[in-house]
Amino acid sequence: MSDRWPVEAIPNADTLYVRVHRQWLRDGHVLPGCFQNRPDEATGATSSDWAKYATPDETRQRARRPEMNAVVALNVGRVRTIPEQRVIHSPVQFDPELPDNRAHTDVAGPKESDPDVRRLFVRIATLVLALPPA
Repeated sequence: MSDRWPVEAIPNADTLYVRVHRQWLRDGHVLPGCFQNRPDEATGATSSDWAKYATPDETRQRARRPEMNAVVALNVGRVRTIPEQRVIHSPVQFDPELPDNRAHTDVAGPKESDPDVRRLFVRIATLVLALPPA
């Protein structure tokens, strides 16, 4: 287990990494449907990793099946320009079901109810780690 990590303010200039399952990729482009909140969360958030504490490959390796995931980068300041979206550093620690993750960050706010919000995420997403070769 790790020491306790503080929740930190994430600067607008920083980057978040988000896993994208292959079902949400077409011809190397991210589909809007990949930007959704975890269904098990009452707070409504998309899980991401803060680049200060993670690499794109580390983000991919956190998936149940890493080989089925690509990784996109999102600029924090641009995320914050999307209506009702908030970036909240939320390190995972001392959870018996999850490995410790100092980089964990929530992108909170409604996504599923507004297709325009999802399209805005697609516009700011940059593919930084493509699917591994089959």
